[in-house]
Amino acid sequence: MEWIRTSSVFKALEEHIRDISKMSVASWMATSLDFVVFTILHRLFSLPIPTSTALGSLVGAMLHFTVCRFWVFRTMKHSFAEAVWRYIIVVGGALVLHSTATTLLAKYLIPLEELAWLISKNTVFLCWVYPGTKYHVFGKRNRSKRSKSSQPSQGDRQDSTRKP
Repeated sequence: MEWIRTSSVFKALEEHIRDISKMSVASWMATSLDFVVFTILHRLFSLPIPTSTALGSLVGAMLHFTVCRFWVFRTMKHSFAEAVWRYIIVVGGALVLHSTATTLLAKYLIPLEELAWLISKNTVFLCWVYPGTKYHVFGKRNRSKRSKSSQPSQGDRQDSTRKP
């Protein structure tokens, strides 16, 4: 049964679950900061919903990029400048989508602005931010490549589990 733990399918699944979990933590941190900024700007400073949403999203995005680059994906596949540019594209799209959706939801469907914000935020995350960040900005992490000679063959795996 040892070969199950070392199989490439199990390792890929384990890596995917780890990345999703870490990205969820990074997103939760960024979204929490985003929400606090949105609420302070809208409630305390009476800024309009689109402005409060946009500024909150920008502050959250800076935290999210930093945490994703250095903790979640730990990848240097793209240069820092290229990763920032790619992230700006993803976040710029999210900013427009989130600001527009929050405004429309609050104006026409949901009278409580915070609930409109929350629904918009989750929808944009699931449909735009997560796939864009994982695949466009940071790409797949480069796995260390072992030579074929260092990997046991199928026969070697079976032989190593036999008892003498």
